[in-house]
Amino acid sequence: MSIDRSAERLLQWYPANWRKRYGEELAGLIVDMSDDRRLSWRLRADVAAAGARERLRDARIGDP
Repeated sequence: MSIDRSAERLLQWYPANWRKRYGEELAGLIVDMSDDRRLSWRLRADVAAAGARERLRDARIGDP
């Protein structure tokens, strides 16, 4: 799987409104950090965890 595709898949952890605002920037950072190699498990875990936190934050804000 290409680094670009991996970055796109990792961004799916984030809520849509977050991806719309910051997605391109984070995807570029992920690609830059990969240095044309496979993404480390640590980077994948960190991005997924941060995305999950953003989804929780988004759910709390959207909750009446």
